[in-house]
Amino acid sequence: MEQQNFPWVHKHHNTTYDLYRESRNGGRGIVMCVGNYHTKYARTVIKTLRDVLKSSLPIEIYYTGEPDLSPENRAWFEKFDDVKTIDITTLIDNNLLVLEGWAVKPFAMLVSRFSEIILMDSDAYFLQDPAVMFEDEGYKETGTVYFYDRTLFPGTGGDKKQWLESFLPTMSNHPAKTRWFRLKGDHEQESGVVVFDKRRLFLGLLAICKLNDLHERQQVTYKKTWGDKETFWIALEMIQEPYSFVKYGGGAIGNDSTIRHNVAPKLDRVCGNQLHFDFRGQPLWWNSGVVRDKFTTGSPYLLYTAYMKDEDGDWDFESSCLVQKHSTSIMEVEWAQRKVALEILKADRDVAVEIDRSYIKEILDIPAFLQSQGAKGGHGNNEAI
Repeated sequence: MEQQNFPWVHKHHNTTYDLYRESRNGGRGIVMCVGNYHTKYARTVIKTLRDVLKSSLPIEIYYTGEPDLSPENRAWFEKFDDVKTIDITTLIDNNLLVLEGWAVKPFAMLVSRFSEIILMDSDAYFLQDPAVMFEDEGYKETGTVYFYDRTLFPGTGGDKKQWLESFLPTMSNHPAKTRWFRLKGDHEQESGVVVFDKRRLFLGLLAICKLNDLHERQQVTYKKTWGDKETFWIALEMIQEPYSFVKYGGGAIGNDSTIRHNVAPKLDRVCGNQLHFDFRGQPLWWNSGVVRDKFTTGSPYLLYTAYMKDEDGDWDFESSCLVQKHSTSIMEVEWAQRKVALEILKADRDVAVEIDRSYIKEILDIPAFLQSQGAKGGHGNNEAI
């Protein structure tokens, strides 16, 4: 049965148990999957982790074969202490998997030497040391920390509810709370960061990998979901293992913005990047770059003056803005965290200067950060707007 379900394991291991045994005492670490295109983000993330946040967690960076990550990029990453680049195709049979894009992520977790893993996208920027996630009570109880995606496209999700019901005869109490089941949206999990204890959930990780296997992802999974993101919780439902989401939804972080209502402008939205919170409800990390729109040439750095929680606003998907539902929705990014954001921008600019190829990464001017620019005048969230 193992040969039939996981034949790609046997390039380097006799059984899946050999994989489990290798990482059983592997400690904690960060796993990233990076190709040449995404190094312009990943370099900033690595500099932030090591130079700004002073994180000492070891880091493994996985790529899919020699052309995927150049020797120059590999050498750049490995100049940092305890950062290692690894060709995943040397550890599993990629002729059977044909790994690319999102699909690489769970397999990197599987072959990693770490037993407790923070899986991190190449454009995930932290305002706190990522190790704080290991202190989440949900992680201590279940071995996972999952984050919610934005609430997008209300009224959708019913087809996914029917799909889950077609192959899950019994479920935990989580699916009934999802936006799929409540027809509130088309996305549930954001997989830009996943915290996972392989020691406790090794069979669950094998199930996640199975949903991202070549046949499964082409014929089923990626037709029903946006890449890998929902497979992390669906797989654990399949084998009836518990899992935990951070109790706070996602949100937006960036600049507070105005829209004109008749004559007077009205502050009513936060525009920028996708924000995620820690177990205390404080801003923890964001994804999608450090500029207003990473897909637009010349897009400026954000000021990180404000944030808003998903449940307090409605998404304007085209503009990447979260529009407030009530007058107290917009929150000020505390000055201490704005100073961290400023250091991230400095790291990003240093990376651009080092690359020195504008067609890969533009060299942008860093804006002045003033405490008074905060959404509440720099007075913190105890002050009214």
